[in-house]
Amino acid sequence: MRRNRLFWGSLVLLAGIILLMDTMGILPRGINGWQIIWPLALILAGFYFLLGPTLLKQDLTVDRVEIPLEGAQDVEIRMDYGAGYFHMSALEMPGTLLEGSFAGGLEHQMERRGPTAFLRMRPKITDVFDWPHWGGERGMEWNFAVSRDAVYHLIYNGGASESVFDLTDLQVRDLEIHTGASKTEVSLPSRVPLCRVSVEHGAAAVTLRVPADVAARVTVEGAAMGTNINTARFLQSGNVYQSPNYDSAEYRVEVSVKGGMGSIEVI
Repeated sequence: MRRNRLFWGSLVLLAGIILLMDTMGILPRGINGWQIIWPLALILAGFYFLLGPTLLKQDLTVDRVEIPLEGAQDVEIRMDYGAGYFHMSALEMPGTLLEGSFAGGLEHQMERRGPTAFLRMRPKITDVFDWPHWGGERGMEWNFAVSRDAVYHLIYNGGASESVFDLTDLQVRDLEIHTGASKTEVSLPSRVPLCRVSVEHGAAAVTLRVPADVAARVTVEGAAMGTNINTARFLQSGNVYQSPNYDSAEYRVEVSVKGGMGSIEVI
């Protein structure tokens, strides 16, 4: 909040000075004060974001969170994440749905309907001028694991982040990833009959790792997107890449990728 006041206070002060100079005729002839204010605001914002991490650095509080499983079998987890470092993996604590640490704090809501549970997670920091990168080199770091004993539908909305999903030992039926300018690595499930994966990204680098015993079909849409897909393993037909044994495989992943100026790698 202090940083927020510093930014807006500086902007209003400089705008007032420029308008006063305009009124007093101090500005060069032909230059309107309003013409200066908006470029100045962008310059100030740029300096603010560049120098803020150094000049206004502070330690973020870290929430330790543990959520009991309580008989949940099908779980939908929506993760609205910002900027920083994100790591998700499998948990080996019986009876626990989720356990982990969340720098910057975590807000979460849990709804249970019999064996079905809905969990929404988001950072406590929501102010654009309280960017989590200012809490340290890795910014707003989420490092958590979820139970192996439930079946998941995962929805991830990320910003400028580095995200690692180790889903190898998890039962993920559906995975949706929406991300911007980021680096995202996903190790896909190794023992799920069919896992559906949807990836939508902007200027991002996305890597999908398909386990050795899993067949995959990957559909890529995005003319400006760079692709690096193992065509020795996934045979190409137009914009579709598929394992030769896809239709008969015991474990499969079906992947849809829509991207902008980013890249997709499937190995």
